Amino acid sequence: MKPRESGEPELITLARAGDREAFGALYNECRPFVFRFVYRRVGGDLRLTEDLTSETFLRALRRIDTFTWQGRDFRAWLATIARNLVADHFNSGCLGHEVSTAEISAGEELVPSTEDTVLEALSSSAVRVALVNLSAEQRRVLTLRFFDELTVAETSAVMGRSAGAVKSMQHRAMRRLLSFVPAAMAVAA
Repeated sequence: MKPRESGEPELITLARAGDREAFGALYNECRPFVFRFVYRRVGGDLRLTEDLTSETFLRALRRIDTFTWQGRDFRAWLATIARNLVADHFNSGCLGHEVSTAEISAGEELVPSTEDTVLEALSSSAVRVALVNLSAEQRRVLTLRFFDELTVAETSAVMGRSAGAVKSMQHRAMRRLLSFVPAAMAVAA
């Protein structure tokens, strides 16, 4: 996406003006991010992930004219929509969704990427136990960066801090977290 004079990427400007092809290009570019974002939050339920990913883009399409460029990545806006949909799903009591093993074909098996493997390790019980030893701001920056998968720029926008402050806070939080992980592993075991 090349920026326009306003700083808003051209595809977003075109999509806001009603250009469906521009929105389609945004969909193609951002769908993998939204899918992974939702997938991790719904416990790996493929059908639910597909439904919520589709609903995220449907809502984005309906509301694209309300999107205002504030220097934030467009994906942060999509992540907010997806996060709200996931929360609504779980708050509505729709927890009885079942998928029979016959519905899952061998071709649908997901092979985790290196990034997925690292993120899975970060969500282990030992790390969660160690997180309680961090300040609320340190927990928040790590949650936004690693669990919500926001960029430094997106995290700084959410937290109202500069990118440099977010990087510094993340670095200090990681160092502190790593000092607690061995003890947390003993507790979790």
